[in-house]
Amino acid sequence: MSLPASLFRTLVHFAPDAFLVVDPAGVIVFANAQAERLFGYEREELVDASVEMLVPGRMRDIHEGHRGGYWNNPHSRPMGSGLALHARRRDGSELPVEISLSPVYTDDDMYVVATVRDVTERRRIEEALRASEERYRLLAENAEDVVYRISLESDPPAFEYLSPSVEVLTGHPAAEFIRNPRLIARITHPDDRSLLEQWLTAPDEVDGGLILRAVRPDGSVVWYEQRFRTLHDEDGALTAIEGIARDVTAQRRLEEERRMLLAETEIDRERERIAADLHDGVMQTMYSVGLQLSSIVRRVSDLPEETRTGLQEAIAALDHAIRDIRGYVMDLRPADFTGDLGESLEALLRLFESTSGMEMTFHEDPELPRMDDSVALELFLLTREALSNIRRHAQAACVRVALKADDDHLHVTIGDDGVGFDATRQRREEQFGLRNMETRARLVGGEFKITSAPGAGTTVAVTIPVGRLQPGTADTYGAPPVVEGAPASGG
Repeated sequence: MSLPASLFRTLVHFAPDAFLVVDPAGVIVFANAQAERLFGYEREELVDASVEMLVPGRMRDIHEGHRGGYWNNPHSRPMGSGLALHARRRDGSELPVEISLSPVYTDDDMYVVATVRDVTERRRIEEALRASEERYRLLAENAEDVVYRISLESDPPAFEYLSPSVEVLTGHPAAEFIRNPRLIARITHPDDRSLLEQWLTAPDEVDGGLILRAVRPDGSVVWYEQRFRTLHDEDGALTAIEGIARDVTAQRRLEEERRMLLAETEIDRERERIAADLHDGVMQTMYSVGLQLSSIVRRVSDLPEETRTGLQEAIAALDHAIRDIRGYVMDLRPADFTGDLGESLEALLRLFESTSGMEMTFHEDPELPRMDDSVALELFLLTREALSNIRRHAQAACVRVALKADDDHLHVTIGDDGVGFDATRQRREEQFGLRNMETRARLVGGEFKITSAPGAGTTVAVTIPVGRLQPGTADTYGAPPVVEGAPASGG
């Protein structure tokens, strides 16, 4: 198989997906570096091996049949075609994948280019969403309820009955509410008092349930939902409200978690779609055009010199354009998370350095506290977002990333020597990047801080208490961001 070396290198160099070229006999004739990493084989082990080596044993016979059928009817098959596919690694483990297929024709024969994408992380997010929904259902079905009756014939309205469980909800025993009718207003969150007053004045105008916040004696805030009915006398005048109040604080936090997961899923899917359109559509088309032009230059020996020069310039322009698109694809789908934060960040930084031209430095304390995979993943994604901001906005020459720990905290810092920024001139896309990073810091219970000024670069810092690094310890709401100089990443 004879391919123009510069075009081929540009297409596959640091490609974010595994890239295989297979001949008509099902033999792998080329595999890129990501294929080595994904499948666990050295490139020498992949080349000249049967592609069925990468198929789970139970599926190999079926795959051979499908491969033969494809060769009889070659066509482009995009990713996300509704197929539940799995690949086999060298160690025998399996992983969910999406695979696009594209026939490529040369002077000698036809080959198939297979692009293999690991979708393990997407499946993890989907599973997290399902688990979140189940936890929400269990909490809703087993919550402790408060039963009450409020007389509207007194001023102010007063409780005629209140179940003892109100003390668990509010921190105040039922007797206090009955003795002091104004207590309910006093403990209601200031932002909700007008809603409480409206409800007690005209409950028939409040459709459905009512959700309010109460401030407990220790200063903590609880959310509670009420389902109620109104009672009237013979003349139709309002006399009382009867209802049930339920603590929904945990549900509210789970709803926030679900929203974050859904947002992350939608963002990842949109990025995947755009990257797939660029990689599987535009780049493949440009690559095929380049092959055809190169073939003409090689085969036609009597081309006028002016024509030959024009074709070579067109090939060079395609080469440059593919390099640019490759950079965009890398920005959309950078290096994968391996499960080890330090290892993953180092690989991400190497990739970022090779595609951006910036100098990268990475420091990792040799003894970091043990952390749950979910925490490490959020920190990896936060760093990825910060690097993406730097690529788009910072105009930096150097970037430094550090993982450090002391007795009480883990510290993650990402700094650049770029142009910095001014809060009054913050752009919408920078705000979006900041919100993404802030959300990920909150998910792991960390404090998020940005320091920047025009001409002075930008530093993003996340500080996480060691006690929050283990499963189930992160507070979904987290700490508010701290900004010094201006409120968004200049990088």
